[in-house]
Amino acid sequence: MNADILGLIGSFSSATTNSTVNSIPVIKAPQPHVLPISPPTEKCLAFSIVIFSKDRPFQLHSLLQSIGLFFLDKPAMIFVIYTTSSDWEVHYEAVFEHAAETVIPILEKNFPQDVEDCFDRILDDPNVNFVMFCVDDLIFYDQISISEISQCLATNPALYGVHMKLHPGVCYSHAGSRVCTPPHLWPVGDGVLAFDKRNSTGDWAYPFDLCGCFYRISDMQRVLSQIRADAGMGANPNILEVSGNIVMCGDDFAHIGGCLTRPVCTVVTVNRVQCTFDVPIYQSTGGDLMTLNSYVLPLVNCAIEPYNGPRLHKASAASMDFAKYRSMNHTCVHIGDLHLFPATQELSEGELVDALSELALFFLFGMEKTMFPGVYMALEEQIKKLRYIISGSLIYTSYIFLAWVLPAQIEYLFIVLHSCIRCLQSLLEQTCSKFEVICVLNGCSDASEAACQSFVEKFWDRGVVLKIVVLAESGLVPALRSGIAVAKADYICRMDVDDVVLSPDRLCHQVEYLDANPDINVVGTQSLLAGDLAHALSVMNVNVEPPVNGLAAGIPTHPTVVQWEMMFRCVILHPTVMFRKCVIECCGGYSDEVDGCGTSCVEDYDLWTRVLLRFPFSIANLAHVDMCIFQHADSKSVIESERAKSERINAQWCLVKPLLQRLTTSPSLVMSDAEAFSIFSRINNPEQISSVREIKDTCRIIQSVYEQFLESIPPSCLGEDVLSMVKASKIKIATIFLCKCFVNFAAENFEKELVLLEISPALLLKYQVSLHCK
Repeated sequence: MNADILGLIGSFSSATTNSTVNSIPVIKAPQPHVLPISPPTEKCLAFSIVIFSKDRPFQLHSLLQSIGLFFLDKPAMIFVIYTTSSDWEVHYEAVFEHAAETVIPILEKNFPQDVEDCFDRILDDPNVNFVMFCVDDLIFYDQISISEISQCLATNPALYGVHMKLHPGVCYSHAGSRVCTPPHLWPVGDGVLAFDKRNSTGDWAYPFDLCGCFYRISDMQRVLSQIRADAGMGANPNILEVSGNIVMCGDDFAHIGGCLTRPVCTVVTVNRVQCTFDVPIYQSTGGDLMTLNSYVLPLVNCAIEPYNGPRLHKASAASMDFAKYRSMNHTCVHIGDLHLFPATQELSEGELVDALSELALFFLFGMEKTMFPGVYMALEEQIKKLRYIISGSLIYTSYIFLAWVLPAQIEYLFIVLHSCIRCLQSLLEQTCSKFEVICVLNGCSDASEAACQSFVEKFWDRGVVLKIVVLAESGLVPALRSGIAVAKADYICRMDVDDVVLSPDRLCHQVEYLDANPDINVVGTQSLLAGDLAHALSVMNVNVEPPVNGLAAGIPTHPTVVQWEMMFRCVILHPTVMFRKCVIECCGGYSDEVDGCGTSCVEDYDLWTRVLLRFPFSIANLAHVDMCIFQHADSKSVIESERAKSERINAQWCLVKPLLQRLTTSPSLVMSDAEAFSIFSRINNPEQISSVREIKDTCRIIQSVYEQFLESIPPSCLGEDVLSMVKASKIKIATIFLCKCFVNFAAENFEKELVLLEISPALLLKYQVSLHCK
């Protein structure tokens, strides 16, 4: 263990008991200790980009623009292999004329030879070790560290590549018009998760991807060599991609792929230029080639390029609204949402000079806000007004509420303070400009309180508002209620003291999403799950093995899917949430009791249920893996008591009951509330079922709830992908229930129920094998 950490904790452990905290002080502490939380990263290994484009100069320009804005490491070269009709030749020429010097256009004459020549030029640079493929309708909208990705590939030879467009929220394949559940994911490096393509479907099952995948040059040489030896590259990128997937799905290539822990790019599928495959496209107003390409000439002609920085465009021409894409919650890599900045009047020369100066400062110091707080406080309002700037990130005013519940026993203080170091360090790295932290100390001895206050005073960064609340009573619910009561923020974010924020942009991600979606009141994130607190002492970053066990599986992102699944399980990870304070207070806040049973064991589930009853479809999850949650051996999330199980079922029933009360069309479906509750509760207790009739009734309830839920979805929450995801979830819930029942009952008795619930024999067998293995 680090000697500085031992000394720091040791000094706090000897705190005297006469330093009891009697008020709620506002503390501005000195600069924090600098603690090593991750090993140093080597210099980024050089990479080049190959882009394929056809008749889409505007979309190509947007892709090049997004690469310049959001790539923290610049590519050695960007090769654009393009083909175009005579209508768009002058537009492509304008794009290349105003592009960076590293952009090399290659007008397609003979596609296989053009690809060969392109790779020969990449190989001429001995420093280039990696290559990324892109298509012109791909855009990036958030910052990407190629250093992290290249280091991950360099240190993990079993990884064949990293898919930039894949993330934990991708669960629907637009090209296949079907659900593609994310496979099991586990961390392999900073910002990178791994998965086995052999157990994947949809967009997760294509190892050779020309749309945003990052590979080793040496591996791509092998792939292209094998393609040449087999059937050749074909006449266009689509055929090349098919051939490459055939090769990489063979036994000679690795089967472990990588994806990012958060969304950074998307494919804006609003027009089709290839005729090889009849893949679907979205119908989007203004997405036709004629309309989009008409923006190219006025857009590139007004470009101003600061030295070694991103481009700044006057809003005299429409351009992609990257910030809008960043604030969306994508469940599919292909989307049909076309968001453009509208054209406005040109800015004066003086306004441009001021904007460029501020933008330069923003990008120079954008990653080190805590080192230059004065600069950002002075520029914050002006930067927010620069709506014509397409920037890599924005500055937001946001807040974090840290519900800090410490154990009463002083002998645990050593472990608690050690975990606090990681927790607080991860908060200090947040890129938000300002926020407040509320630490709630309850159930602690006087010595514990004094030691903790001394600790945060010495550790916390000055300029950050810190409030300490001391409670005599113990328990999580009193701590949460007290912390919310003193919070001044509109948005409140919660986490536990032994958890770690993995992303410095967690608060910005959630604030940005709530700002852009006023109908959403609660938003969670994805999270890694780790071992108990004792194991946590050895964890300094996400790249650990063990105790990190992998990603929390099956956390949906879309509000409609969240509303559906909350009727059967809690899909909101409590330490990841951010919510609107006014809505939580309107719904009664965290409750000390559930149905008069005393202190709640499922205080979060109970609260989210009340929010959804009053504000339906208002809870979502982001696809970002922003947290690492440590599960203790005696944690409620690990061991569920019978009382907690009963409270959980009651919370679920609150959402299900209104749907079942609408079942009046068929006399066979009319039943009392007591009967319906008894049947519904069997979904959670299949081991208590004693007859075939009980199983059949439960299947009928599941299907009835599903049908009524579909009727309750408002038009604004509908969509082919949403309906498919809800249907897939229903089938999974019913299949798991039946598989558990079939331990004691023969499956042959339930053929009608399997048809009713749309469960195939193959799927049933798959889950039976899976449950048997567990």
